[in-house]
Amino acid sequence: MVALNTPMSSGDERVLVAAARLFSMLGYDATTLSMVKEAAGHRAEDSILLKAGKGELYHSVLRRLHTMEMERLELAVKAGDGGVAGLHSLVDAFFDFVIDHPEFASLWWQRGLKDASELPFSPEEEFPPPLMTFMAANSWPRITGSLDLKFLAWCVMWAVSGFVNSGFPDESGRRAYPDHQTTVDLFRVRLHELVDRCV
Repeated sequence: MVALNTPMSSGDERVLVAAARLFSMLGYDATTLSMVKEAAGHRAEDSILLKAGKGELYHSVLRRLHTMEMERLELAVKAGDGGVAGLHSLVDAFFDFVIDHPEFASLWWQRGLKDASELPFSPEEEFPPPLMTFMAANSWPRITGSLDLKFLAWCVMWAVSGFVNSGFPDESGRRAYPDHQTTVDLFRVRLHELVDRCV
């Protein structure tokens, strides 16, 4: 496997970005290395990722996104207050990450459709959802009661994934997507309300 700390060229970075986009749009099964190479453009043929094969490329895409998400959420937890405001910050960090990287939600949506089911590794086991990790594994001393934070994490993940992939009714009732800032702001308010009502 290609280690993330292996020095990568600009061509490798373009390959990762292009592969993430294609895997999220078409699925792993329907994406070919030649498609990735063409989408990545100049000097992509020199990429160590393409030479490693499609399975390793897929693994590298998932690992890169997982690492980026972990880093984003960890910063939110460290800056949090151990209470409801901290949960809001953590949920916001997750929401912003998915908005910034819509391919993330679409890749996992494809997994739910049994995409890449013949791979020799399990992405679900190797890359557990960071939101659930931070909600369930960290201490939240200012949260009282019997709130199941793991369940809340699942609710937030499913809601955000649904928004990115299927849209959300805007103020007029029409379905809007993350490119519509007013709806993004409204959805964020609804996520905060969900957290508030749960705690």
